[in-house]
Amino acid sequence: MYDASYFQLEQERLHIEVWDSEQYQLNKFLAYNSIPLIDIIDGPMQQTIQVYAYDENFAPVKRPTCTISFKVNFAEIWDYHLEFLDWHSSSLQDKE
Repeated sequence: MYDASYFQLEQERLHIEVWDSEQYQLNKFLAYNSIPLIDIIDGPMQQTIQVYAYDENFAPVKRPTCTISFKVNFAEIWDYHLEFLDWHSSSLQDKE
């Protein structure tokens, strides 16, 4: 849960990481993206974000690793309340 004013949301970001879950080894970091929360608030409820892997120079690769779609419902009374519920993945494909 996250409570913030509109001014605070201008300074905060949503950071999304994608990991490969391994059963007998360490999980492997695949990609990430970071977007300002204010862009989510000012945008549509249905959001789609492309997540990119980064090379050894920390530059994003040309093709996205995956696309994440989610629905955001903000309730503005005096402050914003952000809570993540029922997150899951679907339609995952193995690269190999």
